[in-house]
Amino acid sequence: MASTVGWAITELLRRDAVDADPDGMVVGLILRLTAVASVRDVVSFDYQMFFNLLLPPIILSAGYELHQGNFFRHIGTILTFAFAGTFISALVLGLILFLWTRIPLDGFKINFVEAMSVGATLSATDPVTILAIFNTYKVEPKLYTLIFGESILNDAVAIVLFETAQRYKDSAETLGIVSLFEAFGIFFGVFFGSLFIGVAVGIAVSLMLKFTYVRRIPKTESCLIILTAYLTYFMSNAIHMSGIVSLLFCGICMKHYAYHNMSRRTQLTTKSVTVYGR
Repeated sequence: MASTVGWAITELLRRDAVDADPDGMVVGLILRLTAVASVRDVVSFDYQMFFNLLLPPIILSAGYELHQGNFFRHIGTILTFAFAGTFISALVLGLILFLWTRIPLDGFKINFVEAMSVGATLSATDPVTILAIFNTYKVEPKLYTLIFGESILNDAVAIVLFETAQRYKDSAETLGIVSLFEAFGIFFGVFFGSLFIGVAVGIAVSLMLKFTYVRRIPKTESCLIILTAYLTYFMSNAIHMSGIVSLLFCGICMKHYAYHNMSRRTQLTTKSVTVYGR
């Protein structure tokens, strides 16, 4: 019965050329209204699975697909937008939220650290639509590189800002000037520490591929490249660094140094992983 209904809906959508697919909403509504708790637990979204299983290939893809020549040619401008722009955005959003909750309208009140955590969360932007339009109209490569590079780094910067703010959530009432400079130190320490880990792992894997015979076994080589992404991500998180920053720069380093030392089959496998990540 369910297969028949599904087939009928599919044919109806195909015949009428409907872009929006409502069957997911219908199934979700039915589960929401009728399903027992055990069924809801099975079909509910698990954020740990996303962060630990799906996110590393996505970040590796971002580092692999980056046009390195344009990126490093404009690295100063990109870092200015990513660091200063994201920080200013998080600060402004956090201050607006903090001041708004001081107004006794709805009784909702949060401290400054919580407001900055929300600001850091909202400051990360992903201009997918803008980049798609740029691809369509073939805009100047410099403009595309600036926006794409900033969009890659601002996610990492926003996450480090959020993690830095969370370190002060238990002492929000005693924040001062010293705490502000300490927060800056933590932020830059985490960011550049994560960057160092990613580059170190990328160089180590590149040297391994260059001076060993692992390339003679493409299956092992492909597994090594994929596991390197998870190794970098989990190792960085384990020592309280940013796994996203480490994995991003590990991908950039591996694309520049390790890619040309891989066998042809591993190159195709890695490219397939990056396509999956996108």
